[in-house]
Amino acid sequence: MLLNNRLNDCSIQQPLALKNCQMKNVLFIVFAFAIPVALLSQVTKQTLPQLNKTNVKQVIAAMSVEQKAKLVTGMGMILPGPTANNDKKKSIWTNKRTEREECKNVVYSVPCGDCGIRYIGETGQHFSERRSQHQRDVKNRKKTNGFYCHIRENKGHKIDWDKALFLDYEKNWKRRKIKEAIYINAINPTNTMNKKDILNLEKGYELDAVWSEFNEVHRLGITRKMG
Repeated sequence: MLLNNRLNDCSIQQPLALKNCQMKNVLFIVFAFAIPVALLSQVTKQTLPQLNKTNVKQVIAAMSVEQKAKLVTGMGMILPGPTANNDKKKSIWTNKRTEREECKNVVYSVPCGDCGIRYIGETGQHFSERRSQHQRDVKNRKKTNGFYCHIRENKGHKIDWDKALFLDYEKNWKRRKIKEAIYINAINPTNTMNKKDILNLEKGYELDAVWSEFNEVHRLGITRKMG
């Protein structure tokens, strides 16, 4: 509870967006995502040496959960839920079904209504369109669809689309794919997919191992967004 309260204060006054960073001041961790050195210094409150891909992992591993929360928030990931930094991101935190149906460019999560295990996906379409595609796959018994495989293996289980929620907003396709993979990895950190933890059949975008350092932060964020 104490950590959860402290996460409410994990905002960066002036987040450093990727597009505003000079190349020489950015250390790339995965394609399309970067950790600004200036932001690392701001979060850790220390002057950092010249970083490379090896020692940046050591710096991140030594950070507290609160510091990691500040870092991912400053990098544009929506950790704090309803306190997202701009109107576009705030618009995805809605419980009104009609508004939710029209949201697009999101990373979403949908649970099984019987066991609560969730599927994490991403879409650039309106959510209503992506949901319909999943429902068609289930009706057509598509074996590459995580929802269908779960229902087939767990007789009587039904997907609760009314409890779908959005974990993040991202207009750029590649960055959205990476965000999807980051959330999947937070729930399922092993190389193989655990059916008891997640409905997804695969990990998605291949991430740098450094992102596992943020798993606890993202699990907390997902829990908070579930209310």
